[in-house]
Amino acid sequence: LASYSQGSVNEIFAKMKYIYRSVPDSIRPRLLQDNRVSISLSNGSRISVGSLQGRGTLKRGATYRLILLSEWSSVSDEKSKAQMTAVQAALQENGELIIESTALGCNHFYTEWNQAVNHESLFKPTFIGWIDDKVLHAQEQKDFSKRYAILHDGKHLTMDELDETEQLLIQQGATIVQLEWRRLHIINDGLKQFNQEYPSDPLTAFVSSSQGVFNADNIQQQYNIAKLNYKPLKTVTGLPQPLKAYLNNQLLIWDIPHVGNKYYISCDSSENIGKDYTDIEIYNQDAIQCAQFRTNVLPAYACAEVIYHLACWYNKGIVGVELASTGVLIIDKLLHEYHYYNIAKSKQKDQFGKIKKKTGLSCNAVTKPLIIGDMQDWFDHNIITIKSLITLQEM
Repeated sequence: LASYSQGSVNEIFAKMKYIYRSVPDSIRPRLLQDNRVSISLSNGSRISVGSLQGRGTLKRGATYRLILLSEWSSVSDEKSKAQMTAVQAALQENGELIIESTALGCNHFYTEWNQAVNHESLFKPTFIGWIDDKVLHAQEQKDFSKRYAILHDGKHLTMDELDETEQLLIQQGATIVQLEWRRLHIINDGLKQFNQEYPSDPLTAFVSSSQGVFNADNIQQQYNIAKLNYKPLKTVTGLPQPLKAYLNNQLLIWDIPHVGNKYYISCDSSENIGKDYTDIEIYNQDAIQCAQFRTNVLPAYACAEVIYHLACWYNKGIVGVELASTGVLIIDKLLHEYHYYNIAKSKQKDQFGKIKKKTGLSCNAVTKPLIIGDMQDWFDHNIITIKSLITLQEM
């Protein structure tokens, strides 16, 4: 058992000992050793505890059947990498590693959570919020429900009175009693404080404890709408043959091309060696997301082929490729092998200060703040419709 500080470790150890003492005498193993850092039992088991913030890594050289890392978000990003390597090395072949934590913004724990959600790691994501928990706050919720009725002339909350957020919570499994409890908490503490203390889903937990570029409430609202209403198409009529192998894996499609519509395809490329991703997005003339292609394994030439077929299918849309990483290779492939010329250009200065147009988009210290500023404006004023849960997670 390990946590971010010695104080947290002591609390966990005390809980563990309480659980041990609660086991009936007839089946409880005899205690052979009991000290501040471990206990040994007559069945051969040993349970030890330690802090994750020491100078070294956790229990290097030991072998364990089960490891629990508590409040993982509170471990620094740099320290977490070293600890994770040591912990995984200490597991037996049939061992289990459990990581549990309160969300504390978009740090390493958020990245690891998203990797688990997107099936990019061996971890299984499990979230338990106030909607799922029918025990911990049950009595308080009943008391608050009675209080709500007293404050509203003996009347309880009805389905007709629910706002848009509450309707989404009902779809997630919330009860009227729970919503009355939620309303009174928000009146007393405010919405932000309630979401931080009682998140209803993982994204609420992370965004309520984070200070990001984009408005957290807007992200949460759009995420809930996308999760319920924007399901990628399972079968797609007319999809080019080379793209069929990627459908519902790297390639997600929400809307097929329509005659007369204009489409815009962006490409943020990477080296694709299992770390960063090449991300291809397609939006129509109304700034509504139609498709997304995302990979961290395909080489640049394969990504160029994907862009070519997607661009041709989406009415020969305008392609914008960032001039970074493998972007230059992708542009070269599009121009000289596929002869696709509908590619956006950007103005750049040469060494003599002359402005020239170059195929591709430059993201630098001048253009990046402008891009992010425009994106904030579009997102906050509902000009752009993002359907990808992955994109909203990253935002």
